[in-house]
Amino acid sequence: MRRAAALLLGLVVIALTAAAWLQEPSRITAGEAVRAATGAFEAAGLQDASVALRAVPGTYDAGGESDTVKVWKTTAMLDEGNVELWLSREDGEPVYLDDRTPDGAAQLLTDAQFREIGDHFENPALGRQLRRNLLATLAAALILGVSVLLGVDREARR
Repeated sequence: MRRAAALLLGLVVIALTAAAWLQEPSRITAGEAVRAATGAFEAAGLQDASVALRAVPGTYDAGGESDTVKVWKTTAMLDEGNVELWLSREDGEPVYLDDRTPDGAAQLLTDAQFREIGDHFENPALGRQLRRNLLATLAAALILGVSVLLGVDREARR
């Protein structure tokens, strides 16, 4: 009977752990958007860029009703002016980058910097999910280990 209970417990723990690993990452938070934007500017060699501490929710219309993307709008202050970087709330992917001077006559970034920021992609929610799943897996392994040890100990006493 105890062996069947241990087997059932093992199956439940494995199923719950598998369900955690199969979940899609949650949407990124405003704070994670700020960290991702900071990482993008640093990757472009702009360590002096100061990203505003508050990301603003918004939408980006890519050309049609079905192409609307929910974004976090971030702003980085450079000596020459502000650069806006909008990141998808879904996964932190850059969807809009505006580096024009206030009068619109010139760009603040070099072409290489613009490409580097636009191509930079980090999904902070993925890291959060990975940490959660690793903890769930460790907890599952601990539960399974204790269950097996208790089952073996009871069998040895007989």
